[in-house]
Amino acid sequence: MSAHKAKYYKLLGVEINATQQEIRKAYRKLAMRYHPDKNPSKEASLHFLKITEAYEILIGKRVDKREKIVRQHGTTQKTKEDRIKEAQKRYQDQIRKERLENEFYFQSLFVGTKWKIIKISSVIGIIFSLSILCDYFLPRHFNDKTVVAYAKNIHEGGTALPHSIIELNDGKRYWVNKMNYSLYGEFPDVLIEKTWLLHEPVRVHSYQKIQYVPFNIKYTFYSNGYIAIFVFLIPLFVRLYRKRTVYYTFIYHFALYISTASIAFFAINNYHLIHLLSLGWI
Repeated sequence: MSAHKAKYYKLLGVEINATQQEIRKAYRKLAMRYHPDKNPSKEASLHFLKITEAYEILIGKRVDKREKIVRQHGTTQKTKEDRIKEAQKRYQDQIRKERLENEFYFQSLFVGTKWKIIKISSVIGIIFSLSILCDYFLPRHFNDKTVVAYAKNIHEGGTALPHSIIELNDGKRYWVNKMNYSLYGEFPDVLIEKTWLLHEPVRVHSYQKIQYVPFNIKYTFYSNGYIAIFVFLIPLFVRLYRKRTVYYTFIYHFALYISTASIAFFAINNYHLIHLLSLGWI
């Protein structure tokens, strides 16, 4: 037996004269320790590749490349068919190796800190999505405010409806749809309508002579709630729909970075988390 082949026995921790049953038993024991599902580190993955190669060679499932070299004099020349078979074998080995490496990569997606972040984001994303949906049906808060400044005739585009910015006496600014001068010049006192749970601004109500005139507030989480819900639920999709594809990998990283960042921003923006924990009373 060559010294090169002896290293495979050493990798598996068995004697050179070990039986195939002993080789299989040793491999299973090492695989439980170094398989990516049990140990996601890069070093463990590389060692798993080595012990897998040693195991397959020792049980005859794979041929050691060095064993293929013909040592007898006069038989060193390889036929064309031999070269074709060896090339095919190398190709199959490469395909098998790539599949194994891909499997290690996808297994690594579902363990460790990143996967924990996605699981936490999926739960919080569901809670925030439900809170946004509930706010469409729950009663509203109304706060007395005064408009102290505004800019009119601001457009989104050439054919879009005019949108203006108002500034209230508490320093907050809102984009308002179809505002006119009377809101600031004649009737500066207004009511700000907000959702119950998250306190998201919805409308500005201006009391003009005999009635309140509502002006819709634009560019808030409430006015773009369907987009926020879609982004917040992507981590849940990633948890439920595990596929080994390029598209899934893209969605996975979108959920990890974009969705998680959006959820964190939503939690701290406008004190949403505090409002939600108090069920809208604070």
